Amino acid sequence: MTQRAFVLSEFGGLTCAIAGHSALREAYGYAVYASLPERQQAVQEILQHAKMRGNQGLTGFVYTQLTDVEGELNGLLTYDRRIHKLNTVRE
Repeated sequence: MTQRAFVLSEFGGLTCAIAGHSALREAYGYAVYASLPERQQAVQEILQHAKMRGNQGLTGFVYTQLTDVEGELNGLLTYDRRIHKLNTVRE
C-alpha cells in the first residue's frame, strides 16, 4: 500500500429547493431532488460509498457544501441556515 494520503475532493452537489429558504428560485446542482427525503437518501448513499473507500486508503473527503449559496442549493443547511437538510437521526 502507498504511503500517500488519498482524499476525495469536493463531491456531493445534490440539489433540493425548500420553499422560503433560498435566495433564488432556480439553482445549479449535479442532481436535483423534488423532496427532502429523496435527497437525504441520496446523500446517505454517496457518504456510504465514500466511507467504503477507507479500506482502499481513503483518508478524508470534502462534501459540497456546508450551506446553500445564491446559485446552488446543494448545502447541508439552507441559505438562511434555518433548516438542516440532512437527517442524521438513525432508527
